Amino acid sequence: MKKLKTNNTGRMPLWQADLDWIQNAFTEPIMALVNELKIPSRYFMPITGCKVTKTEEIISMTSGWFWWAGEMLPVRALEPTKISSFTAPAVHLEKVIYYDQDGARNFIKADLTTESVSDVWQDDYILPKVVERFGSFTTGVHILPGARTLFDDIKLCTTDSESEWNTIYGVDPLDVSFKRIGRMVILRGAVFSQVESTPVTLGLPRPLGGWATLHHNTSDSDLKLCVTGEGGLSVEAHTGGAPLLVSLTGMMYMAEDPYITIPVDTNVIVCEQ
Repeated sequence: MKKLKTNNTGRMPLWQADLDWIQNAFTEPIMALVNELKIPSRYFMPITGCKVTKTEEIISMTSGWFWWAGEMLPVRALEPTKISSFTAPAVHLEKVIYYDQDGARNFIKADLTTESVSDVWQDDYILPKVVERFGSFTTGVHILPGARTLFDDIKLCTTDSESEWNTIYGVDPLDVSFKRIGRMVILRGAVFSQVESTPVTLGLPRPLGGWATLHHNTSDSDLKLCVTGEGGLSVEAHTGGAPLLVSLTGMMYMAEDPYITIPVDTNVIVCEQ
């Protein structure tokens, strides 16, 4: 992480660029983390807070932080506002470029004359207001109840990116189904022993690296599965005695692409053009 290394042997001049360096030491890591954790296609999204509450009579929103086209900005709260005069009320967010007047000061020039400088403390923020949802807008963002925050997106990616069980049909003597959780492909079912089959295209997810070989050995059976890059599956199953069903439940491999089904957040409506 960046840090300003002071000179302990004597006086050290402090330049305005040094202050920028210190600021970046804090902002760069936070921005990098948010940018990495968020869904790449989301350019406008709540990071924290920004919870919209709507009843038949009022609408309100909590304060929070918002990812605004590559910039992280604070969002001011919207106090409970009556909506009886609106047909389809929505909270509209607009970026405000703001300079705190407490930062104003007089700059003393070399000739000892002074010049007032007021744009020292820049503190941009996002201001909410109630608007008609279907009005005409070219800037800003509408935010509705249920808008997903960064935490909600992370939860979708980690806990909700799970498929149903998909059954493989029409390949005797296989009785196999699979489920996807992220990159993980989990198999279940059983196959008859004393079987050696050639690869059959089954629509399995493509393995990471183009090929996956799975083994399951016990004192009574030896099972080998091969998943090809085209999603095919070949089986070798043997037992020491008479043919019997050999379970493959719990066998798994890593897929080349993760299974992520993240719906578009229709509660964040971008008006920017």
